[in-house]
Amino acid sequence: LLVHHGFFWKGESEAIRGMKGKRIRTLIKNDINLLGYHLPLDIHPELGNNAKLAELLEIEVEGGLEGHPQS
Repeated sequence: LLVHHGFFWKGESEAIRGMKGKRIRTLIKNDINLLGYHLPLDIHPELGNNAKLAELLEIEVEGGLEGHPQS
């Protein structure tokens, strides 16, 4: 299962319980892999979500977000 947002975030409890635990147990029980590619899909200059949206809308991208380390 390929998703944009994963289950774990910086600063969030690492405990796996509640809804998060239920979802992870369901994945494991059904032998399903989970791949979350948030940042790579946000900032990739050719394959990223924003790049593809700009391509579809025929928008020419001139640069990145000022001050962002990936720009």
